[in-house]
Amino acid sequence: MDEDIFCSGCGRKLGSDMQFCPQCGRVVSGSVTELQLNEEQREVKESLVHSRRTLILFLLAIYSFPVTITSIFVLLDCSSVSSMIWSSSEVQDWLITHKLNYTLEGIQNYVTYAAICSLLSGILALISLLLVYFRKYWVGAVITCFLAAIFWFWSVIGMIVGFLVAWVILDSKSIFQPDPKPEKTE
Repeated sequence: MDEDIFCSGCGRKLGSDMQFCPQCGRVVSGSVTELQLNEEQREVKESLVHSRRTLILFLLAIYSFPVTITSIFVLLDCSSVSSMIWSSSEVQDWLITHKLNYTLEGIQNYVTYAAICSLLSGILALISLLLVYFRKYWVGAVITCFLAAIFWFWSVIGMIVGFLVAWVILDSKSIFQPDPKPEKTE
């Protein structure tokens, strides 16, 4: 004997072959239409997750690779970069205008310090990129991206973009695989 089917929205009695309630229009629970809608919702959700992950990877890549490579080159040839900056008439005029007493050695120290911070920022962004790519350790991806933004401290726009990317990762826990639970030892 068939069980009676009732609409979960309005309570109307339904036929066993109905896909929608004729009174309120709700999809009948357990119907083929409901299964199709659930599958379509799952596909849309997967597509959105994939798109978000792709965006995060793109943003991290366009930052981390150039910054890391440039920082390495600057560190390898810091004295030439410093000499080039020091010999610039605009830099000399700016120093005189602001009554600053910098030396070539001071400029070289600043360039070295900035390059080291940039390199740290780039490496942290690369770590975040790898964590997002492999969909592992959501908290680690957020923290490394946040730290990468902090080490890019001399660029306000760079820091803001870095914090925004960290926030997007923070809001994207669903793209990461769950962290494995440690096994209990007795």
